[in-house]
Amino acid sequence: MRPHGEPARLDVAAAIEHGALRGTVALHRSADNPTIDSIALISRSEQARRVTPRAAVVVAAGPETSGWLVSSVLRYAWERRASLVVATGGQAESVLALARRLDITLLTSHGDPTTLALDLAADIGAANAAVEARLVALLRAVQRATDLDAMLEIASAELGGLPLELRFRGAVVAGAGDADRAGRVELGPFAISDVGADTLAVSAFPSRASGRTGLAEAALELVAPVLRGAWFEAESADRLDGFAAAAAAVDDPGFETIGSTDPAFVERLGWPAGESHVVVFLTPARGAPSRALGNVVRLLWRRAVGAGALAATRDGWLAVLPAEDDDTVGDLVARLREHLAPALGELGIGVGISSADDAPGRLSSLVVEARLAARCAWGIGDGEVGSFADLELGAAGYLFDPGDARAIAGLVLPEFCTAPDLAVLVESVAVFLDEGSMSAAASALSIHRNTLTARLDRARSLGLPLGEPGTALAVAVIVRALRHAATHPTDAGEEIP
Repeated sequence: MRPHGEPARLDVAAAIEHGALRGTVALHRSADNPTIDSIALISRSEQARRVTPRAAVVVAAGPETSGWLVSSVLRYAWERRASLVVATGGQAESVLALARRLDITLLTSHGDPTTLALDLAADIGAANAAVEARLVALLRAVQRATDLDAMLEIASAELGGLPLELRFRGAVVAGAGDADRAGRVELGPFAISDVGADTLAVSAFPSRASGRTGLAEAALELVAPVLRGAWFEAESADRLDGFAAAAAAVDDPGFETIGSTDPAFVERLGWPAGESHVVVFLTPARGAPSRALGNVVRLLWRRAVGAGALAATRDGWLAVLPAEDDDTVGDLVARLREHLAPALGELGIGVGISSADDAPGRLSSLVVEARLAARCAWGIGDGEVGSFADLELGAAGYLFDPGDARAIAGLVLPEFCTAPDLAVLVESVAVFLDEGSMSAAASALSIHRNTLTARLDRARSLGLPLGEPGTALAVAVIVRALRHAATHPTDAGEEIP
């Protein structure tokens, strides 16, 4: 987990190999290697009832020392999860058998038990002091960072490259350290935010071979409150941004007038006249966005885009970004599809982008465009990013709940929806509708025109009213919903046959 020589709490192996227990003889050695956090010097059986977890239990020599006493101590040590038991002299076979059965490390020593206990206490104190100094240095370094990503990177580096992960609803939203998990164990998760079903937690992955996890576990417990503070400060920081203030006004019915006539407001917005901008809107497919989900979205946004504060609105989050020309908008869409949409897709969030405009007074219209494009993203199925400039009137064909569309199709078109080759038929029909001609669709699908004709005829024979003007929009909506379900079965709630 850490380079040799780095501070770690005293464990059984270290105490036996080069600590106060190096002069003892192992009568039974457990496969576990727990830390030793305290000492319990026992001379009577009833004293063993007060043994604490991870204690080294030393049985004092005396007239009452017997196999019965050691057996009793072993049982209490097992119940209290002590780390080991040390007794003087030889032990009967029944005692050894009990140690093996309980799998408790049992050591014997011919020295003075009190001296051994004092030496062991000194070793524990020295190890803990080194660890605590390291943890203080770690905490100070993490506190100097200003965001979650930087905090994770610093914590990982301070812990010798220890892999760390932040997860939300099971999805990894941030990480640091070695990405290889082979031969590693998971420590945690330690909750950062827990709001209803929305939980963010941090975990560490030390090497299984190291056998020492105490420092990593203590480090996570220490930095978790710092991460929690940065987590809940994310929204507050975005509120200080001029665009965030504008976004709050967008939900006000009077915003269009304010935005077009108030020079002070436009100046605060930071939008110089003549410079084009676009609005990016992120919205959950279902349900109102929670605060915890909003902070996850902000974290992913900053890692993928790195510009523009995200402002919370009634049904999602938006950002306003500069866009010099159509190529800039295209590059932004490509970046969103590659770096942001896949992670947001796991959380059920669509991404939409408006057309570009250089008039700050049209900000409210751009927000409407981006919001509509985000709602269309689920039907598009292309990286979950909708571009209003590409959709325009076509957006009307996507603004239906995909789940409702699939339910209607199942009721009205049961033969089509249960066809064994449904995925192929849906893809063929969808491409045909997008391309608008047999030749272009066949070329896009890399199949012969006659093959495409046969597929479309089969779709019609199964009940799909393809080519009928009165149901053209309904067919387009249903096909898009089924196509999305075929490529995103977890979103649809079931596999498409």
